[in-house]
Amino acid sequence: MTPLPLLAEIAPLPGGWRLRPVTGADEPLLRRIHAGTRQAELDASDWSETQRAQFLDLQFRAQRSHDEAHHPGAEHTVVETSLDLQAWAAAGRLRLHRRPDALHVLDIALLPECRSRGLGTRVLRSVMARAAASGRVVSIHIEQGNPARRLCERLGFVPVGPLVGIHQRMAWRAAPQRQRQACDEQA
Repeated sequence: MTPLPLLAEIAPLPGGWRLRPVTGADEPLLRRIHAGTRQAELDASDWSETQRAQFLDLQFRAQRSHDEAHHPGAEHTVVETSLDLQAWAAAGRLRLHRRPDALHVLDIALLPECRSRGLGTRVLRSVMARAAASGRVVSIHIEQGNPARRLCERLGFVPVGPLVGIHQRMAWRAAPQRQRQACDEQA
């Protein structure tokens, strides 16, 4: 099996978006993206601003530590968009772990102002095309109640196994014909 290029090496893509590797300078952006994923929880709390900031910091560091311990070598990328393919703006993040049999989406998150514009669909379809080309499955764990579950279902992801806590593992596998087409497109 020929290794596929890292997703961050493929840019720009149709629809005016690209992925680039995360750098140390991206920490404030990554924290802002993370905070956007927790906004509903924070809105439902009666915490002070200090407590909210402490919660977000703790969760951000815990997620990073978990990824480093359990998914060494995972790709950490920033999703960027552009109207003219020259001026790029950060829109979200994608963390992807390549396994021999699967591309596992550790996390895909968009800034609130970049949601509901089809960008998440384009990013996941790109991952799916690479998985199809290499005969792999795409897997992801979705938290119960996360609106992204509807997106995954629309794209053909199906639940796999029982709930684990509040998370459901979902997977997508290309039909055999789609795998052949993807391989032909990569050639």
